[in-house]
Amino acid sequence: MSWVFNISFVMLFLAMALVAIDRHKPAGGQAERPPTDASSRDQTDASGVVEKHELTSVDIESFLDGLIPLQLRTHDIAGAAIAVVKDGRILFAKGYGYSDLEKRVPVSAGDTLFRLGSVSKLFIWTAVMQQVEQGRIELDRDINEYLDFRIPLAYGAPVTMRDLMTHTAGFEEVGKDNMVPGGTQLQSLRDYLRTHIPARIFPPGQTVAYSNYGSNLAAYVVQRVSGEPFNQYARNHIFMPLRMMHSTFAQPLPPELAPLLSKGYRAASHGPRDFEWLQTSGNLSSSAQDMCSFMIAHLRNGKFGNSQILQPQTAELMHARQFAPGGPNTDAMAFGFWEESRNGRRIIGHGGDTRLFHTKLHLILDADVGLFTVINSRGNGRGHHAELLVFDQFLDRYFPYKIPAAPKMANPQSDANQVAGSYLTTRRAERSFLRIMGLQDQMAVVPRGDGRISIEHINALTGEPKQFEEIGPLLYREINGQDKVEFHRNANHQLEFSEDWPVWVYQRVGFWDNKNVNYWIILPSLILMALAILAWPYLALVRWWYGASIPSKPRDKLLLVLTRLVCLIDLGFLLGIYQLLAKTEVPEHFGPNLDPWIISLQLVGWVGMLGTVILILNAVSSCQDKARWIGTKTADVTLAMSAIAFTWFVWHWNLVNFVLHF
Repeated sequence: MSWVFNISFVMLFLAMALVAIDRHKPAGGQAERPPTDASSRDQTDASGVVEKHELTSVDIESFLDGLIPLQLRTHDIAGAAIAVVKDGRILFAKGYGYSDLEKRVPVSAGDTLFRLGSVSKLFIWTAVMQQVEQGRIELDRDINEYLDFRIPLAYGAPVTMRDLMTHTAGFEEVGKDNMVPGGTQLQSLRDYLRTHIPARIFPPGQTVAYSNYGSNLAAYVVQRVSGEPFNQYARNHIFMPLRMMHSTFAQPLPPELAPLLSKGYRAASHGPRDFEWLQTSGNLSSSAQDMCSFMIAHLRNGKFGNSQILQPQTAELMHARQFAPGGPNTDAMAFGFWEESRNGRRIIGHGGDTRLFHTKLHLILDADVGLFTVINSRGNGRGHHAELLVFDQFLDRYFPYKIPAAPKMANPQSDANQVAGSYLTTRRAERSFLRIMGLQDQMAVVPRGDGRISIEHINALTGEPKQFEEIGPLLYREINGQDKVEFHRNANHQLEFSEDWPVWVYQRVGFWDNKNVNYWIILPSLILMALAILAWPYLALVRWWYGASIPSKPRDKLLLVLTRLVCLIDLGFLLGIYQLLAKTEVPEHFGPNLDPWIISLQLVGWVGMLGTVILILNAVSSCQDKARWIGTKTADVTLAMSAIAFTWFVWHWNLVNFVLHF
């Protein structure tokens, strides 16, 4: 029997892998939540305030020269570029490491181009505001009035440009064709948008849910109202006025810029990867020095030298708080920018991530300071968070801050118990088979005693969960840190929480969506099915050895064979889903080429679901047969219940609905 146990253990492992598959966001999307560590603070004085350093070119170079090379080595990153602007000029811009490790080409802040991922969106939103300024776009007008195809109405309301700019249009998450294998597969902006319209899963203007599709749609509106292809528009109305001569949305890059593009690496030690072909909202290539011009223009309310890309009142509107998912105590969306305030300063910025490049842009508006960081490798472990750690230490060095003491709350433990549960991000798929990703994406809020809570996946650099204490009604702050989490109820009276990234919120899931409930439903079912298949030849051997008979009735023999066949189909289907989801690791292969496989796989799933009837009939027949042993009857009934659980699970998570918009 030992071999049966071993194979059963393997099947259990595969089943657990299926529901615990690691999710990677589609290209151009938001990075994973960065861990931070209060222990990385600079020297403090007796009052607990960090010692302040004067922000000068000499001091910043000394600071970063001591920090960045260590970060590159520690996190297996090939190269980086960092730039700081202050008072309308470049204070510091420098490259570290290599843009091409094999040829030993060093990173240059002025000449090396990087793929900027979703930081590209800031140029889309700037273009939108230029057109708002010129009266060609109205923020609260139905977006369909600017298009030559239609976004279907949902919840009785249209999508507006304001919704797109604050990521409150209500679109579900989609990843298909965000990245493609080569330039020949890249669609025109119109064709992509027309054929990839996501479902609307939230009413417009009510729930923030980050959307790559929404920013692409905004770029197409600019293209329509201006009469210029977006790539050309960005060049004529943003790059040229800002003298950004090393920036382009073109794919492939123009011949004069192509040799300057940095290689991209999963890790420096693994060698370079191929060029990433992205849709408009993530495909900007630019240098750190060029991005200085863009930061200066926004810090100076649209002015750069003699150029004015936005009028001051337009820039101020763009930078102002527009949609606060958690209320006044947490960060909010501006128009395109998001707030990331820390150290007592209001800061707006944006992040950008492809598979290989990771970028952050931060504007400290009242200090007239901007910080830009980019790395060309995902690195090992948390390597792609290195640029965010630079931001935290930069703030602590030049904008020191003493965290105020937490006030005493009346019933902190009662509040902690109230918010406990599992939560799921609003940036999610609902209508396609990707809905099952919601199992892995759930985050458990756990009471820790004394009114403290921790939240799954929000960890310090040590890997230990951060703990939060209540500092206001259902408002929590990291102990010895600044991260905040605020709980509130939405329009449907559903409890949700927002954090310091206001591009999505987390909604508490119901009983049947809870990952632990689902694990207890599907895992035992898969184990029992696997055991039934594995035991089939074993029991046949036992019967042969002892001369026992198999079911004598032809109907019973047929049911015995069919039940095992259905179990095999069910297990094969979920293994196929596992393989399909694993392809999200390579998003350029997550496109139309998968459609035949998805349809074929879902047909298999339907066969397995319909086969549940056979297992039920077998259980009924077994129970009615007085000659059957009670153990056999119990096994047959249990197996039928496993098939019913499988059918519910597959149906509930949309694994067989033939939706190809994913």
